Amino acid sequence: MIMTIRASATSATSITAATAITPATATVSRKAKRRVYSAQLTATLLTMALLVPALMVLPACGTTEGFGKDVKNLGDNIEDSAAKNK
Repeated sequence: MIMTIRASATSATSITAATAITPATATVSRKAKRRVYSAQLTATLLTMALLVPALMVLPACGTTEGFGKDVKNLGDNIEDSAAKNK
């Protein structure tokens, strides 16, 4: 493949570079495509796994104060459970 790059529209000066493109470098391998797809899928699923529970819990609290009370109650329940199972 021959590429010609012009320095300006009115200039007759050009730079010519010959490059060889082989089939191995011209296309992305199936393994590489699969890895990218897998990484994107993993990121999407992880994001969904974190967002869905948060979106379900936050409306139940109503306010930031309610969220703080819910977290405090959760902590108290965990402490009680730990004390019972000593």
